[in-house]
Amino acid sequence: MAEHLTVLEPMRLVEFLRTALPGWKRSTLEQRVRAGAVTVNGTVVRRNDPVAAGDVVEVAGHVAVEKPAPAGIVVLHEDDLLVAISKPAGLLSVSTEAEREETALARLREHLSRPGRPARLWPVHRLDRETSGILLFARTREAQEMVQARWSEARKSYLAWCDGIPQPAEGAIDQPLWEDGALFVHVGEREGAREARTFYRTLEVRGPRALLELEL
Repeated sequence: MAEHLTVLEPMRLVEFLRTALPGWKRSTLEQRVRAGAVTVNGTVVRRNDPVAAGDVVEVAGHVAVEKPAPAGIVVLHEDDLLVAISKPAGLLSVSTEAEREETALARLREHLSRPGRPARLWPVHRLDRETSGILLFARTREAQEMVQARWSEARKSYLAWCDGIPQPAEGAIDQPLWEDGALFVHVGEREGAREARTFYRTLEVRGPRALLELEL
């Protein structure tokens, strides 16, 4: 049994296959290409050959399987313009130079893609790797730009446990922030650092630690 997949936008063949067939391992897909089991418009191709919108990719022996829920993330809301998920701590929001596959964006794109219809998503914002919370993605470039244009108007709040008891119990922290190539955020003066103000309020104290409500 063969699966016929229609390309919607230009990209490399291997990238299209990984998006259109998210249930397959990369090594398996590449093996199928090397074995000549993948054709584009009836012609045997190589993994890095380009494919164009409208091309028909045939994968011999492919059997469609039901796609499982995305590992580690929970889809909270989905419509024609936006998708909101709950991201766990320890997972990157988007790719970096060091990590391109184990991200919330990659997992959500894999979950929403269908054979021949790779999902297109644009991140509206990011959460740090070790931060859990709601993450918003746009389904069109226009929707991303629309939300980002009004992002400063949104109230963004977080809960965090911290070591030590803040004195005073509530107040504001004014410290510049900067981001390195791995998307880790650092505090302190540096060229390119952005001014940042965080309001905090102590909600609970447990021994040497405090639960804080933070608002940006």
